[in-house]
Amino acid sequence: MALVVNDRVKETSTTTGTGTISLGGAVQGFETFVAGIGNSNTTYYSIVNANGEFEVGLGTVTDATPDTLARTTVISSSNSDSAVNFSAGSKDVFCTLPASKAVIKDASGNIVANNGSNLTALNASNLASGTVPDARFPATLPAANGSALTALNASNLASGTVANARLDAQLQDVAGLATTSGKIIQGDGSNFTLSAYTLPTSDGSSSQVLTTDGSGAVTFQTPTVGDITSVVAGSGLTGGATSGAATLNVGAGTGVTVNADDIAIGQSVATSASPTFAGLTTTADINFGDNDKAIFGAGSDLQIFHDGSNSYISDTATGDLRIRGSSAIKFEDNNGSETFAIFNDNGAVELYHDNSKKFETASGGVTVTGEVAATSLDISGDIDVDGTTNLDVVDIDGAVDMASTLQVDGAITSSAGATITTADNAAQLTLVSTDADASSGPRLSLSRDSSSPANNDFLGNIQFIMKNDAGESLSAVALDTRIIDVADGSEDAQIQFYVRTAGAVVDRFNILNTEVVVNDGSIDSDFRVESNNQANAFKIDAGNDTASFAVPITTTENINFGDSDKAIFGDGGDLEIYHEGSHSFIDDTGTGRLYLRGNDGVYIQRYTGEDMIKAIADGAVELYHNNAKKLETTSGGVDVTGAITATGDVTAFSTSDKSLKKNVVNIDSALDKVSKINGVYYDWTEEALEKNKHLKAEKEVGVIAQDVEKVLPEIVATRDDGTKAVKYERLCALLIESVKELKQEIELLKNPGA
Repeated sequence: MALVVNDRVKETSTTTGTGTISLGGAVQGFETFVAGIGNSNTTYYSIVNANGEFEVGLGTVTDATPDTLARTTVISSSNSDSAVNFSAGSKDVFCTLPASKAVIKDASGNIVANNGSNLTALNASNLASGTVPDARFPATLPAANGSALTALNASNLASGTVANARLDAQLQDVAGLATTSGKIIQGDGSNFTLSAYTLPTSDGSSSQVLTTDGSGAVTFQTPTVGDITSVVAGSGLTGGATSGAATLNVGAGTGVTVNADDIAIGQSVATSASPTFAGLTTTADINFGDNDKAIFGAGSDLQIFHDGSNSYISDTATGDLRIRGSSAIKFEDNNGSETFAIFNDNGAVELYHDNSKKFETASGGVTVTGEVAATSLDISGDIDVDGTTNLDVVDIDGAVDMASTLQVDGAITSSAGATITTADNAAQLTLVSTDADASSGPRLSLSRDSSSPANNDFLGNIQFIMKNDAGESLSAVALDTRIIDVADGSEDAQIQFYVRTAGAVVDRFNILNTEVVVNDGSIDSDFRVESNNQANAFKIDAGNDTASFAVPITTTENINFGDSDKAIFGDGGDLEIYHEGSHSFIDDTGTGRLYLRGNDGVYIQRYTGEDMIKAIADGAVELYHNNAKKLETTSGGVDVTGAITATGDVTAFSTSDKSLKKNVVNIDSALDKVSKINGVYYDWTEEALEKNKHLKAEKEVGVIAQDVEKVLPEIVATRDDGTKAVKYERLCALLIESVKELKQEIELLKNPGA
């Protein structure tokens, strides 16, 4: 990466903020930064926005899509010499040389810094040519022999002699050593001395080595070459040799396999088929193949293995197989999601079916959830029941004949219910109360006496059973109740009515704590309410998902429609009013017109009351912008407040009758004024395009309002936002007078003596 500065490097950019600039391409007649500076190089840049924002700094060029300029170091800016948070608009980005980085030549021929000071020091590693003035040398130069040279640091002394006094102290020691043939210089930690070794004065022959005789003489000798007479394999190794090449193998014996990353040990590595280990600790799995067993006990009594299909824990000896746990033992499926059995310490044994507990031991016996099926129940002695006996099923093969009334003074308790059968249609169950007080009676109470009530527990069920033509007993109508919330003080309950429809029992009526639902089963079954004279005063057509009223509707509250839910009017659904989540619509989808009518007029306003359109009866139609009236119809036409902008042709006539004018004078110096106005090509800024939707992002031609204002302010208007506009049609008057003045000048040139 190099620092590069080049001429005529200039691009445009619309980047905002303080970050890296995205370059938009070279200005006509200039180069891009990638072409003029180069990818990854640094350069001095300047960024100028039309609103006065500017920044000068050092940046890095990157060849990308688009090309970028990273603003690495800010040297000066309109933001107090800090990074500028550029606003919207097209900016010029070009290569520059900041004054603070320039070196110049003054009037006296001296090279000076940007502040005008002379260069006071010169450090050149290579002065290839030219002459250095005497003034650049010190007053006293060292003598050629170095006698006046008090310090020397030379990386390359090509020739000449340096006195011992100029050398390092240890180098002086070396220089003072007597030269002795064959001796070498060695350091003793503080000084250099001649070694006690005598080196050969000539080179040896090929393959010789240096040897010492023990007295300081070093000579070249030819080494003795021979074979190793014996290589013996140690423990765990095989191989070896007494001559020639010797090979040692790791893993002696059958059953030991040496691999690149591990050693595999088979059964046969031990002296028997069952190896014995004094102890075995592993930090990884021990893998057994199918039918390979983990065997425990001297007699192989306990075996654990998998035969390819099933897994076994097998005790083959005469003793017990005991499975022990510190608190409980659980039998579960392989991922622990389903329980088979639980054996609790000092507690129950639990047996499950499909993850649901069905059997549990207790201190007083057992608890069974569900039915107990047995082929026989044989009781040879007496049954003595001191308390209540709850039986799920009592099966009596013979007949029970009761010739008189069965009277029960206490309660009859049954866990599975009782069936009363008669041969006629007489009432099977009659409840009679002879109480003469004002209380309710008789009473039928269905109680769910749970010791652990929970939310959504069912409280009771009443069913009407039918038989179909296939002889099947089916629930025709049912009533279910349940408790929704059991919390004390906030109890909630629910009742549901079911009716068999089209072969299935369907929820037809549901009363909950928060709502009453009709047709909760969502079937094609209409719901209707009759009035005195209307059979369908209110009707819900389930098949068509519609609700209709055949009577007038009166409401004292809002009627709320959800997003995209519509208020539809007309037999053909011609008029729709709705909100689709973002916008509100009044749609006339029929063939007629959409009329908005008001007795005194029609107003269209924002919901806050801001006026948009006013149509006043027997009066004007007014159009507004931001609550300010901009157009009003009158008996003679329209009145407009503000500018009229049109993208098409506008045909209009301005009042200009002489009888309506006074103080009429010609425009003076018209030609001079025209010369101060420039006809220009230009492009609209992003801000202008955003504010004025009729403008187009294309090359335009015109004048600059500020230039016109200086010479003819009468035809320049300043808008509310501070921007200026030119009444172009009034420029004609200035141009007419300038042409007349130009004509006079031409006439004088053609007839100078006239």
